[in-house]
Amino acid sequence: MIFTTFSFFLGALAASAIPVLLHLLMRGKPKRIEFPALMFIRKRL
Repeated sequence: MIFTTFSFFLGALAASAIPVLLHLLMRGKPKRIEFPALMFIRKRL
């Protein structure tokens, strides 16, 4: 009985870790946005 509970716990742990790992692997790099006001200030300097 203890073995089945332990194996169920390990299976649930693995099943809950898969979406987290997929999220960390598939996330993209943040996009860098240049604001027009900052571009204007840099051109003036």
